[in-house]
Amino acid sequence: MKNGIKLIVMTINISSRLHTTLISLHSNGYRQNGGFGFAIEEPSLSIRGEQSQSFEIIDHRKYGFSMDEKQRLLNTLKQTADQKKFSQKCTIKISGDVASHMGFGTGTAIRLASLELLYLINDAEYTEQEIINASGRGGTSGIGIHTYFNGGYVFDIGRSDPNGNFAPSCATEKNPSSPLALIQGSMPKWEIGLCIPRNIFPKSEEEEKAFFSQTCPIEPSESYEALYHVVYGVLGGIKEENRATFGEALKNIQSCRWKNAERQLYDGQIERIEKVLYGLGADSVGMSSLGASLFFIADDIQNVMKTAKELLPECDLRVTRPNNTGRTVIHD
Repeated sequence: MKNGIKLIVMTINISSRLHTTLISLHSNGYRQNGGFGFAIEEPSLSIRGEQSQSFEIIDHRKYGFSMDEKQRLLNTLKQTADQKKFSQKCTIKISGDVASHMGFGTGTAIRLASLELLYLINDAEYTEQEIINASGRGGTSGIGIHTYFNGGYVFDIGRSDPNGNFAPSCATEKNPSSPLALIQGSMPKWEIGLCIPRNIFPKSEEEEKAFFSQTCPIEPSESYEALYHVVYGVLGGIKEENRATFGEALKNIQSCRWKNAERQLYDGQIERIEKVLYGLGADSVGMSSLGASLFFIADDIQNVMKTAKELLPECDLRVTRPNNTGRTVIHD
């Protein structure tokens, strides 16, 4: 309540997503990028939108957005408000325990939630695709833009790009092109272990851009290898609820050209942590996106988690499950 007028306040709770790998990163292919990932219940964020006199981004996280990232989000909100002729502006407040650039897709999810709150505060109708288009996200991977709304798993086959520009999503916001989500569905409710290193500093957007530039394009055969493990192993294991097949494929993906290059960014730190997890009984370990967060499955995940907390004091460890519902909108 301000000056006797009740202000509009709404909250969207968003979950994280895990990204197994990008796929088509060679030159002159049918399509570029593509990948596989799925939403998880934790860690999560709360995005609160408050009607206000001006646009503002307040990030309460310990490791949140950079000034440039905040400004780009502000620009997106302002541009959308101008295009739609919205009368109400909003302050966006970000709370939770998910750091940026640790492999959980926070940048995309926050962008989508902020835009959705802007529409809601202005009591405007919208479609999912309208929010996605306004966000400018999804230029590299379609996992986050689809799991945000519906959760579950997403297998996308990338986008057509005659120019062959290989870059992370943060570099494609001005010229977005939505990837084609070929298959979407619910994940089995498997327990998923998370291992989030505190002593590995997240890669900046500039470092991400440099990595893509230095690593791409890869050989066609290297894209084909990753595709085989994703479709026949990861996706096949999910569709049959065969966790062993899913885990074997996840493990094999780690040695594929692209994923291995991502892992090498951390100078052996990922391999050291992974070795501990395997030694404690993990069946398979994967690195989400560009890292540095790891996720794993095991027959006795609680026992693995208990001992891992003793042997890996530099990591945050927790157990989560897939999220098959997507974000939650709360009308305060």
